[in-house]
Amino acid sequence: MQIDFQMRTEDYSAFSEHLLQTSDVLRAQRARQRIVLTGLVFAAVVVVIGGAAHDWTGGLVTAVVVAVGMWLALPRINRWAAGRRVRELAAGEGLGLDGAASLRADDVGLHETVAGVTTSVAWDRVARIDETDRHVFVFIGPTAALIVPKTVGDVSPMIAEIRSRTSTSN
Repeated sequence: MQIDFQMRTEDYSAFSEHLLQTSDVLRAQRARQRIVLTGLVFAAVVVVIGGAAHDWTGGLVTAVVVAVGMWLALPRINRWAAGRRVRELAAGEGLGLDGAASLRADDVGLHETVAGVTTSVAWDRVARIDETDRHVFVFIGPTAALIVPKTVGDVSPMIAEIRSRTSTSN
């Protein structure tokens, strides 16, 4: 079974943004960053206002307000910053090869060819399948996936084939 499509920078960007939102490792990293940054800001505000103005109560109250604001704002700031980094990379060096692409399934595994470069993956290396409105991501590692844009048409037969040959239920 084979499907043919065009791989574009937008497809790589979509994968990068999906990975940023779904990776447990990246999610844990953002949670640690949120705790550390909020704690540092809290301590800095207490010290600066309390020490400089000799108003420890005012420093503590201000620090709580600022820390709560930071705690609430950091997830949105992180999403914006990550999306911006992905867009900058895409606009600069690019995120991958653009051009004619195909995904072929055979008895050995999956074979993705993009702009003349082929990547082959044995069936037992398929970790999971994630679907969005516009793409299917066939994960072959924690941060690597074969990308299939749904603009190619009905990809459900290929996804069913992949699921039937692997232990992925998602």
